[in-house]
Amino acid sequence: MLKYHGRALYNGRLGMTATYWAGPLFFFTQRPLPRFLPTGLYQACVRAWDGAGNTALSCAPYRVR
Repeated sequence: MLKYHGRALYNGRLGMTATYWAGPLFFFTQRPLPRFLPTGLYQACVRAWDGAGNTALSCAPYRVR
C-alpha cells in the first residue's frame, strides 16, 4: 500500500509465498505506478501474514518524483 498524507492511494495484494528472511526483502509492482500519483513523500506499507493467522505490518518512507 502507498499512503500519502495518511490516505491509501495505491494498494496491491500478493498470494502466499515462501520467504528467505535472512536476505534483504524487496517489493515490486507488476505494472508501473500510476501517473496520477502526485510527487512527494509517501509511506510504503506491507502487511504479511502466515497460515496460522499471525500478522505483521511495516512501513518505510518512499519518494515519488
